[in-house]
Amino acid sequence: MRVLLLHLRNSPIRWALPPLIVLDLLIIFIRSRHWIGVWPETGAAAQVPAYMLGVVTAGAAAWSVTAPDRHGVDEQLAAARVAPAAREAYLLCATATILLSPYIIGQAVALAITARTAPPGFHLWIGYFVFGAFVLLVAIAVGWLMGKIFNAAIAALTAPLGFLLLIGILDQQGSFAILTGRPAFVIDSLSLLLRTSSIVAFLVTLLWISKSKKVKLRKFGLSLATAIAVIISMLATPVVVPRNPPGNNILCIEGRSQLCIWPEHEKYLSDIRTISTRINALPGNFSIPVRMNEYGIDSHSYLANEREQDLDAAPYFQIIAGSPWSYGDDIGKAILSLTFQFLDRDACNWQKISDDDANRLWTLEAWLTAYLVGGGAPDSITNAPSEMQYAWKAGRTLASNKSIDDQISWANQEVSEIRDRYCSSSS
Repeated sequence: MRVLLLHLRNSPIRWALPPLIVLDLLIIFIRSRHWIGVWPETGAAAQVPAYMLGVVTAGAAAWSVTAPDRHGVDEQLAAARVAPAAREAYLLCATATILLSPYIIGQAVALAITARTAPPGFHLWIGYFVFGAFVLLVAIAVGWLMGKIFNAAIAALTAPLGFLLLIGILDQQGSFAILTGRPAFVIDSLSLLLRTSSIVAFLVTLLWISKSKKVKLRKFGLSLATAIAVIISMLATPVVVPRNPPGNNILCIEGRSQLCIWPEHEKYLSDIRTISTRINALPGNFSIPVRMNEYGIDSHSYLANEREQDLDAAPYFQIIAGSPWSYGDDIGKAILSLTFQFLDRDACNWQKISDDDANRLWTLEAWLTAYLVGGGAPDSITNAPSEMQYAWKAGRTLASNKSIDDQISWANQEVSEIRDRYCSSSS
């Protein structure tokens, strides 16, 4: 322990701790704050800085492992009674402790903020926390390997680039980066254990490799085998998997439509209740689904605009980045899909819809979403055709400028006229 503390006190990279901690916290809080009060979102948001810190971590690890070479003490250390691998193990542990500290502090701060509201689902946070640590261990391994191959200056430059290249390739092949933590998904513990144990094993094998070509050739096979195991574990095993449906362990708002969400999203319950009240106020020409679920609650649920769906199942909505426009849009589309029977070709012939009526439908769709969320403008951008965007703008303007009674009267008339024109019977 004394040797480890000596390495911690003498490591020059310890001076990078304050700026790295600030960087970690800035990424957590500037990027977004919708994660506060939701455990999986908290864990995911606080592990995002690991990708940025990983770039610095890889370079710092490469610089650290080349310290004996930079200080010209290779021969003295080789003659010491302590085995080179044991001596380097202390250096590796000290380096990992310092470089993981900003990440751990950032996660601790995020944890403390969310813990104030005591939401359910703390166990979901743990997986994201460990995965972020795994990302930094990958960065340390890349830096340590570069330091074994190149001199200090080249290693410190190539290690960050190597880390970026590696995660870029892995993300293209198997979605390596995790940016959100929706309750419908969970970090697979077995996959995470396999990845973490593989990268730790790879780091251990690196301790036995020196810059001596003779030693390198003798130990290279084991390191290569563990490196391949790390890559395979990341490509063959998905780390984020869907959760099992929660059964009755959900939160529901009763009304003309029963709206159900994951218990981890209890902070949105009041917003969902407000939307339910607005659904209750819709006129009779609107057909309302009996129940709508948040994504993942029912494995048979469908999104309103999906072509292949079980018509007997409940439509689902998604809460994305805490935006009411995300679930307001899904709920609005589900209502219009049932109201206009878009997927029932025997009841309605929407293939013959005129351009004017298509614009009216787009306007109605935008109005309904804006009405459900309480007006305003969406918090996202779109590249939809200009005529569609114009119709959407008209619908949102109507929701903001007209009285509720006028809006309801207009919407009721629009639904009646358009549906009667293309459907054989009203529903």
